[in-house]
Amino acid sequence: MNESLQRPIRKFNPGIFQSDQEVIDQFVARKNELRVVLETLRENTNSPSCQHILVVAPRGQGKSMLLARVAAELHVNNQFAELLPVRFMEESHEIFDMADFWFEMLLHLPREIAESHPELSQELRTTHASLPSRWQEEALEEHAHAAVQEAANNLGRKLVLMVENLQALCGTTNDDFGWKLRASLQTEPRIMLLATATSRFAELEDANDPFFELFRFINLEPLNTPDCRRLWQMICGDGKTAHENKIRALEILTGGNPRLLVIVGEFARHRSLRELMEDLIELIDNHTEYFRSRLEALPKTERRVYLAVIDLWQRSSASEIAERARMDVRTVSSLLVRLIRRGAITSYGSDRKRRYSATERLHSIYYKLRHERDEAAVVQNLVHFMVAFYSEEREWEEMFNLLTFEAEQSTTIREGIKRAITELLRDTDDASERSGPETLDQALDAGKRQIKQQIKKAEKSFHSEKYAKCIAIIDEILSSWPLYRMPALLFAQVLHHKAFSHDQLGDHDKAVETVDRLLAQFRDVDAPDIQNAVAAALCAKGLFYEKADDHEAAIKAYSEVLDQSNACGTEDLQQWEVRALVGRSEVKRKNDDFEGALSDHEQIVEIFGTRHESIFQIYVSQALVATGFVHEALGNTEKAISIYDEVMHKYGSSSVQDVQANVATASHCKRMCKLWLHCVNNQTESQWTKWIAHIQALLRHGNIRLAVKEFRSAYAAVSPNSEAALSAMMDIVIALTAAGAPASELVEILSGNSDSSDALFPLIVALRQHDDKDVRAPDEVLDVAKDIRARIHGKQVQHQPESSLAADDHSPEIC
Repeated sequence: MNESLQRPIRKFNPGIFQSDQEVIDQFVARKNELRVVLETLRENTNSPSCQHILVVAPRGQGKSMLLARVAAELHVNNQFAELLPVRFMEESHEIFDMADFWFEMLLHLPREIAESHPELSQELRTTHASLPSRWQEEALEEHAHAAVQEAANNLGRKLVLMVENLQALCGTTNDDFGWKLRASLQTEPRIMLLATATSRFAELEDANDPFFELFRFINLEPLNTPDCRRLWQMICGDGKTAHENKIRALEILTGGNPRLLVIVGEFARHRSLRELMEDLIELIDNHTEYFRSRLEALPKTERRVYLAVIDLWQRSSASEIAERARMDVRTVSSLLVRLIRRGAITSYGSDRKRRYSATERLHSIYYKLRHERDEAAVVQNLVHFMVAFYSEEREWEEMFNLLTFEAEQSTTIREGIKRAITELLRDTDDASERSGPETLDQALDAGKRQIKQQIKKAEKSFHSEKYAKCIAIIDEILSSWPLYRMPALLFAQVLHHKAFSHDQLGDHDKAVETVDRLLAQFRDVDAPDIQNAVAAALCAKGLFYEKADDHEAAIKAYSEVLDQSNACGTEDLQQWEVRALVGRSEVKRKNDDFEGALSDHEQIVEIFGTRHESIFQIYVSQALVATGFVHEALGNTEKAISIYDEVMHKYGSSSVQDVQANVATASHCKRMCKLWLHCVNNQTESQWTKWIAHIQALLRHGNIRLAVKEFRSAYAAVSPNSEAALSAMMDIVIALTAAGAPASELVEILSGNSDSSDALFPLIVALRQHDDKDVRAPDEVLDVAKDIRARIHGKQVQHQPESSLAADDHSPEIC
């Protein structure tokens, strides 16, 4: 371990009694801001005038550490040999005018040059010691200023003055201090100012103010997760990387404030996230003096407003703060401006929408826990929730990380049907091309070559997803082309394109109407290729009815395909038979007709189970997996395991990609079932676990409506009073939301139990935001909610089905 890292980290006075190397080793964040400062100083080196810098950030964001790091770089890097850093104390309480400023300069400059220029250092100390006795002289300021100028000339270096809390300095000095300082900075090329401030104060904003357009601003934002991780590793000093979730939880708890992160980090160095959260009160107690001193440092009226802000614990308006503080809103508004200048409060928004909250997040938590108010339970609930959500060891994570893997199953089966029809249409198009220009031209008449180009344009629009344009072109073709002179397969082709174009535009009724036109023309034509197109049209019709939630009509359409296949018995129609069986079983499962769905699955396996063609392997393996889903939903866990075993045994060696996807699904489902049985057999299961397993099974086979209904029953009966239950509950809600369950309905369910809803408050906030609602809550809660929504979005992206009808892969997408 680096020896410097064994020494304590300076939370308040970085660089004081620390070597340059210690500062360099401990500076692990803010690398970009450091680069900007150093680049500016480098440009100042050979410039006749200097660009001065003001670093702006609330307290604890690392301003002092940045200045200490810059000073260390100027000491050790020969590229900056012409620059000499001179650091003032963080609080320059003895500066009241410009004479005091130069006098303070003469205090710190000798210390900086003591080793390199001992004689000049002693001379400056003597000058500093002699000046106080001459305090009544009018020329005292000029004498002190001249001594600084002469020292800079003798050194042959530019002085980088590092002054902290410039806003406080301007607030305590006389009226002409700012203008005199500006004049010196603009006329003396050997002096540059690197200052800090907790906010952009008044003297910066107006052309009539002394510091207007004098500085280059560098704003320090809260640390992001990677910077928090690097700082945490430095605090721990062992090179180990903390779990990503733990770092994120610490980032939220501290608001990315480096000082608070060091405080929490030193306390939590050897604790897990769970132990840290459980010992949060001990942490607050250990640093009571820090929090109390920050409060006591405020004047009485400002303290009253600040207490109202931290008690509200969310971004609040001036009127809300005034009501809580029991003060006039105009008085509160002026006091809020003072608190912002102190860096104690941060404002958001503008004008009437402006909101205020405490800059250091732990202050609100400290206040509520120390005062033991009823609202302290909100803190405890948040801590409990964060442990469950961010804990490294989430015992239910394996059970739910693939909950929605098959939630889109019915969608992907529909996509398989659409792809198969596309393949049929593409084959029809190829046949037209193979027939040769002469044959097609004879069919269209010699003067109708333009129609052929229109058909090509319609196909191009369809495959480019310009569906409205495709419909318009086809309508033009059909209106100008006598039906009796149109080749049958070509007519079927354009109607299929038109039907699916209506479908893609969401007009399922028009899609069905178009398919019916095709069926009316060709249903009774006794030709294999025409009957193949009819079967495809019936499958499409079932699909359109299913999307329109007309399940009875969908089942009827799929059943017609089966009747047609039984009547004709041709090889080509068998692929449509298996597709229709799959579509029909899906609709039955949506209607909770599990027995009917099982019957269709068994029929698929019985008729096509011995076929070796890839299309039949795909659908048979899918039917078996779906059978397992149904048995899980019915509570027949051991039966489901045996079916999953059958899939793995029968198709484990298949080279077909979609078949292997079904095998992988079966393997995962088997593991989940065995985990469930293990819990039951060891009698470690409670009622909520059984409900969760049932909801999981319903989600797996895509029955979102029933899954939400079951979740409602489970939530009403069981309170998530343990970390495992809370973790499982939130994962179920995330899975339901990602699968498409209405967020508003889930919020209504979660809000029905006051005890549980308090424990799940961040989850409720996330769901309301997911539903595009504007929600006000503590920043910590909003950050957790943001991560919840990111997890929902991740599941949605991970399981989003492909929807392109023009995919290059002609085989249907099953899983």
